[in-house]
Amino acid sequence: MWYISVFREREKNMLSKVLSLHRSLESELTKIIALLRDFRLEHARTTTVLVPTSPILSPHKGGELWPVASGNRSPVMRSFAGPHLAVRRRPQVIFYDLETTGLGATDKIGIREVGAAAFSSNGTFRRPVTPSMDITAGALAVAPLAADAAGAKPWAVVGPKFYAWVACQFAAAEPMPLIYLAGYNSKRYDSRILMFENHRHDVSMTTALTRSLRFVDMLEVIRALEPDIDKPRTLERVHQNLVGNAITSAHTALGDTYALKDISIVLEERHGDMFWRELKDRAESFDGVMKRCKLN
Repeated sequence: MWYISVFREREKNMLSKVLSLHRSLESELTKIIALLRDFRLEHARTTTVLVPTSPILSPHKGGELWPVASGNRSPVMRSFAGPHLAVRRRPQVIFYDLETTGLGATDKIGIREVGAAAFSSNGTFRRPVTPSMDITAGALAVAPLAADAAGAKPWAVVGPKFYAWVACQFAAAEPMPLIYLAGYNSKRYDSRILMFENHRHDVSMTTALTRSLRFVDMLEVIRALEPDIDKPRTLERVHQNLVGNAITSAHTALGDTYALKDISIVLEERHGDMFWRELKDRAESFDGVMKRCKLN
């Protein structure tokens, strides 16, 4: 009986040690996973390139002079000795989507929900909006009212909060003070609707934000990079072709925003620098959108 008791005590101690080691290993693995996730998010925002220490004609910027220099406004975050290795930070991209009161002339369309997601982080924004005009039956058939629509606020309240959130992403984009606000078929609709709602409710952005903001229609980028996708190139069809599954929560502002982000992740993986070149080449300034809307 004594031998049995000693054996069981040793067995108990051994199992206790194994359990303790298991917990330690689980804790370390959790830390490793968190570090890898942070690295992946940072990698999405930076590209490592080899550049000399003197100004060059950079192939990444269409032959523009691109000096390696320190300072908050340089495209190069920092330089290293040796083979002149430099890290170039990417501009921030914010995907956004609006659920609206209907189709037609954009100056007659109101916002009833806004959603946005940052490309290089897990940051998101979503609010229901009290529409400034009646919602058409067709709009409700495609996108019913959100569950929290009863607590919606007018754009005069939601708009400044949205732009404040965008400005926070702008701060995170330093030292590349540039934000691409990217929607789907947004040149015809979303960007114009934003301008008219701002004008209607007397909502303005800071001067720094309007100077640094660029509007991009991802439909144009997709046409250029993936011309073989069949028409009509609806968001649902593009997502199915590139991501490989249906959109979760389609026709909600945040659901369609996530879909656009997933599509863009695939586009960057497939096309690399060409993806960023298309964003840059098709970007439109805040003043450009205002001019198209005849608001400036």
